[in-house]
Amino acid sequence: MPYWPGTFLGNLVQVTRPQPPGKFGEELPSISPTEILSREHAIMERLMIVLESGVASIVDGGDTDLLPVNHAAITIKEFGADHHMVDEEQFIFPKLREAGTMDRLVDTLEIQHDKGREIIGRIIDLTRSGHVDDPGRLNELAGHCMSFVIMYRPHAAWEETVVFPALYDIASENYIDNINLRMHDEERSLMSDPGLRKLMDNLRKIERAAGTADLGSFTPR
Repeated sequence: MPYWPGTFLGNLVQVTRPQPPGKFGEELPSISPTEILSREHAIMERLMIVLESGVASIVDGGDTDLLPVNHAAITIKEFGADHHMVDEEQFIFPKLREAGTMDRLVDTLEIQHDKGREIIGRIIDLTRSGHVDDPGRLNELAGHCMSFVIMYRPHAAWEETVVFPALYDIASENYIDNINLRMHDEERSLMSDPGLRKLMDNLRKIERAAGTADLGSFTPR
């Protein structure tokens, strides 16, 4: 069954597959809000690997199927920009601003969210047909893909090592519990995808189409 854009929100009939082992494939409200966000960063990283694979194909000069890049970018928009980033903007950044110790960092993170949304929108537009013949537009696409990756990797790293640990220094246990419940409720209601099972199924389809599904292929020879 092919992957179609928009399936993150539940428009595709789910194919029954073995669930990921351990907590990743389970609906476990006990995991913390920052663990949820960290898990989502890992999903974003796998989608960025697809973008990089598309850039490598463009550089090689072959007849490049850009649909995997398009589908990855759409998933980044629906999952990353419209869900993950919104959670950070609603639940994490305001609490840091209340403390008044990370205003400059939060300003930068919010600017990068806006820039990321802009870049992903352009990637989606450029790859909508699945093929780009014009060399100038191919170069533009490659530039946008790499700009997003180069920005988002350090963005996520700063959140993982600075922002998320700081949340536990400034937020009450009650606040942490409250946003934890709200973030899990989003998976159940807004996204209709408890445990992110459908998302993971779609991610694997994108990776197979892009040729990035085999972890062993990244081992140096």
